[in-house]
Amino acid sequence: MGRQEQTNHLFSNRDLRILLVPLIVEQILNSLMGTADSIMVSNVGSAAISAVSLVDSINILVIQAFYALAAGGTIVCSQYSYLLWWRASRRRSWQSAF
Repeated sequence: MGRQEQTNHLFSNRDLRILLVPLIVEQILNSLMGTADSIMVSNVGSAAISAVSLVDSINILVIQAFYALAAGGTIVCSQYSYLLWWRASRRRSWQSAF
């Protein structure tokens, strides 16, 4: 039926799974930190629990924004490196760092 083309991938599926494990662990620890904060202030009252939950959701939003910026910078730098434009790649890496 269809013709299958062989492609040379940079990473195998196994390599990608190995890289994914620390990200998953980090996200689990981040959510556990919010849960631990809520548990610590549970004796104070419902207003304190609400405040901690609100700050925790803002904290998660800021962390996700930084993850997105880092991923975007990494993608742009890797594309320039793939094209062997080293000067442009260095310039973009400095821009994403700041």
